[in-house]
Amino acid sequence: MSPTPTRAEALAERPDLLAGIDRLFAVVEDGRFDRNILDMCHRRVGTLLRCPNHVGPIPPRSELSPRQLACVDFAELFVLDHHGITDAQAGEVTAHLSDAEMVVLTTALAVYDGFCRFERTLTVEGS
Repeated sequence: MSPTPTRAEALAERPDLLAGIDRLFAVVEDGRFDRNILDMCHRRVGTLLRCPNHVGPIPPRSELSPRQLACVDFAELFVLDHHGITDAQAGEVTAHLSDAEMVVLTTALAVYDGFCRFERTLTVEGS
């Protein structure tokens, strides 16, 4: 297993779990929500959690649309202090999303956050 295993490497002993988890990712990323925003949020979550398999550049804040910025900011709040998200902060993102989109975004963030933490937990130093 690599120092920071991929999802497939980490679950090699349980292909049934891998199949279910891959299905979860497929449903969250099924095209009903802006894939570019999901990708930016995924990279932001990965960066915050120092998860090498999930990092990448995000355009500068000045280049993001108000909708993109609201979603990326919400992703950061979700990772850093999900209990501390205020109604006003939630309102900043819900002003740009339908109820269905908010469900997808929040589910995606939970999946990205959970699997970054899962993969980081299974990191084998010095391998």
